[in-house]
Amino acid sequence: MTHMLRMWAGFDFAVDALDNHTLRCVHRIYLARRYGIPKWIPVAVRILLRLSLDDLTEEDLNHLGYLAFSKLAIGKESIMHIHRQPHFAPYPSDDDAPHCSNPAKCKRAWLRVWVRDISRRIHHPSSHMSVSSILDTLRSIKHLGMHDECKRLIVNQVEEHCPGLAKEDKAIRQMVTLIQEEAFINIITD
Repeated sequence: MTHMLRMWAGFDFAVDALDNHTLRCVHRIYLARRYGIPKWIPVAVRILLRLSLDDLTEEDLNHLGYLAFSKLAIGKESIMHIHRQPHFAPYPSDDDAPHCSNPAKCKRAWLRVWVRDISRRIHHPSSHMSVSSILDTLRSIKHLGMHDECKRLIVNQVEEHCPGLAKEDKAIRQMVTLIQEEAFINIITD
């Protein structure tokens, strides 16, 4: 109502109130497209890219529309392609970690975490971990038997050299841009 009457202060108040309200991500995209709320699109698209397309309801599909749904499916496929690629971050050489008193022990601890936990999560067939969340997971997970300095070194190395991180982030940003552009076109033509 505030949008229709061009009561912008009331509209902004309503948008801020809805920010704290639980709405399905597709409904947020629908409202963002309909009422010109571009700040809602990036977060909603990122959430939507993590959901299974099977989880979308008929109402969700109607809200998205064919064009946005097609773009979403293509984006999810490109991200899944990134996930199918092998991701491995090797332990740094002894020259890179001269501070380590027991490099063999730290290397075993690193491999145990990577192979048993991170790699399995990335390549899980249904509830995969995004490549972009690898760093947060590595920082928060306990690396039993690994020195803190070695852990910092390896996390920094993964951040600098893991190609999947940049690819996934780029694919997500492209999807956000595509949905925002499609939303903007809808606002102009409505």
